[in-house]
Amino acid sequence: MVVAQVVHYKKENRVLIGRFIVNLKKKSNEKEKCNNYFICYIDNFYLQTKNLEKEKNMKITAIARENFEEMGLALKNKLNLEISIDAIPDTYCVCIGRMDVKTGNLESYIKKDFKNGDTVEFDKIRNTTELLEKKHEIFIFDNGGSKKVIDYYVPYDIEESSKNKPTIVDNHVDNEYVSNGYYEAEYELLLTCDEATRRVVIKHNSVNIPMIEFLEDIKDEVEAVLDNDYDEDNEFAKILDSQDGFYTIAMFDEYGAVYDVEIDYPSSFVAMIVSVRQIKCEFIEKDEQSHD
Repeated sequence: MVVAQVVHYKKENRVLIGRFIVNLKKKSNEKEKCNNYFICYIDNFYLQTKNLEKEKNMKITAIARENFEEMGLALKNKLNLEISIDAIPDTYCVCIGRMDVKTGNLESYIKKDFKNGDTVEFDKIRNTTELLEKKHEIFIFDNGGSKKVIDYYVPYDIEESSKNKPTIVDNHVDNEYVSNGYYEAEYELLLTCDEATRRVVIKHNSVNIPMIEFLEDIKDEVEAVLDNDYDEDNEFAKILDSQDGFYTIAMFDEYGAVYDVEIDYPSSFVAMIVSVRQIKCEFIEKDEQSHD
């Protein structure tokens, strides 16, 4: 079962509230506290975020796929983000506007357009860059009706994503026992569930356990977590989130939105693995002096 994270739209700034937050570096008079949210002016966008001051957030960097600043667009080439979960997405998308499918009317979420009451900057971006489009139906709270819309997203790539790391092929762990050290390895597992994906990096130290044998043990490691009977060095305990009586794993769609996917059985986790890569393999030699 896939449980989508709740998202909200507010008329004040018409921007998605998700698990991403942008560093707040504006003057106090440029933000207004509204219940448990902050409404802020961030760069060229109105961004509304949850107040996550008490949570520990991980810093990540979003890099534009095109040189927006050189093109003179109301977009940044680099965004400094924080994410409130211990998971790194491949992409992050900024929603810059919306079109009513029936009427063709456009609505811009860009700060300059919002102030001027037009879609000049939005149109310029749509006509010069590659955008992601999301067609869906939204509810109209005023009359209880609904309408079909297309949201336009600017995609950014996350610099810290493991997809940017090369596959290591010039060194690997074999089944020959070594006594003068051990291997430090990292394996990237690519998981998929419907339209959501997740890259998981597993650290694995051993003296003679090849990657194929590590893969054979994944099901047992996940089962230990689900049974709440796992060792401290179980890497999957860091990936699976304990909820009220069940476990989930955070995954991302192509827009960077977070989904919680429930893991019922170890086999359901293993079934989501579609790719495995070795992204680190280093032999650590024992310090002979430490044993004297």
